[in-house]
Amino acid sequence: MQCWWVNQTRMHRIERDENKNVVAGEINVDEREKTHWGRKNVKDMKSGDFIVCYRSGIGIDQLAYVKTDGEEGSIPWENDETRAAYVANVEYLPIKSPVPKKEFWDDLKDIASKNDGPIDLIRNQIRYAYAMRLPKDAFEKIIDLAERRNPGKVKKWLQEHKYN
Repeated sequence: MQCWWVNQTRMHRIERDENKNVVAGEINVDEREKTHWGRKNVKDMKSGDFIVCYRSGIGIDQLAYVKTDGEEGSIPWENDETRAAYVANVEYLPIKSPVPKKEFWDDLKDIASKNDGPIDLIRNQIRYAYAMRLPKDAFEKIIDLAERRNPGKVKKWLQEHKYN
């Protein structure tokens, strides 16, 4: 089981639509080798993984459980056969009281910045990449923060999905 961080500012409404429920990293179909590493990471997502969903200006406002392995497919936001994305089907858990950046920044900056994680200490911001690996200890800190803001909901959802 892997934990992930996904920045969903631009396409969040489409990805979270109840008829879609996906995470999707667009592929540069003309020059695949130039596809951004953060978008390529979606193909490494496996069924049983967990995702922290972040939106700029909002914070961590959803968690997700990966239901199907990431694989190449159609882009979910328009019907265009000339474009493709790595897509994984997920189940979202909305966090009614999002966790703002100021609440997690100090706790995560030392553990979530390693190995291309979401925290960019040089620029003092969230890294501009779509999907990034998240260390399990960082994921668990986020779970604790989300559970405090949403008592009884987050940990119950994790138990239902056999998080260990």
